[in-house]
Amino acid sequence: MPAELKEAVLKAFDELPTGDRVCHADFHPYNVLMSPRGPIVIDWNNGHIGNPLEDVALSLLILSGVSASQPPLRSRIDKFSQAYLERYFELRPDDRAQLPAWRPIVAALRLSDDGPEIQAGLLEQIRMELTGQG
Repeated sequence: MPAELKEAVLKAFDELPTGDRVCHADFHPYNVLMSPRGPIVIDWNNGHIGNPLEDVALSLLILSGVSASQPPLRSRIDKFSQAYLERYFELRPDDRAQLPAWRPIVAALRLSDDGPEIQAGLLEQIRMELTGQG
């Protein structure tokens, strides 16, 4: 990540409210197993204490990437993403205004997880979100 962009991301992160909730940091449908007793969330390797909006923004970023790369599934993934977001904000309506601030942060976090073909798009997304164009 270019130094000026890294500095802007760190500054934006410092301005976000901290949290005291359990965050999964890789929450998406493939990490939810259905059991006879209900859904079970797996793969807690990146779990930590933080702001739940980080999880929401990261989940939406992951889902949008899958939607873009899997055209046959796009409609279902986009409907799931919308339902997930609507339900989250039904439960926590005051968080709605803060979600956009988390988008460049989670995109920056994903830079180290994704391959070079995805990194250019993530960098552009970070730039656009930090300048208010996203």
